[in-house]
Amino acid sequence: MRVKGIDTIRGFMGSIPDKVELSYQTIKTGELLRQVWNGKGLAFIPYCYSCKVPVDWILEEKVKKEIFICPDCNRTWIRDNQWKDDFRKDAHDRDK
Repeated sequence: MRVKGIDTIRGFMGSIPDKVELSYQTIKTGELLRQVWNGKGLAFIPYCYSCKVPVDWILEEKVKKEIFICPDCNRTWIRDNQWKDDFRKDAHDRDK
């Protein structure tokens, strides 16, 4: 059986919050997967679970919390409160 990738997205039970917190580790894991898949000719593209559309990435340095935003429903994925500490620890560990 062949299924379109977008059709593998299944809905959540209940509702998804308007702001979803993501940990630094979650983004780091996604970045590692993206690098591996890109090397094999595949794209790793975050989609809004609710709208089934690719989210927009927020890459501006001045933005403090937002990581992704859904262009259809405006749901945002934001850095959790532990982000800065985990980022600094990871950078420190890499420098060892």
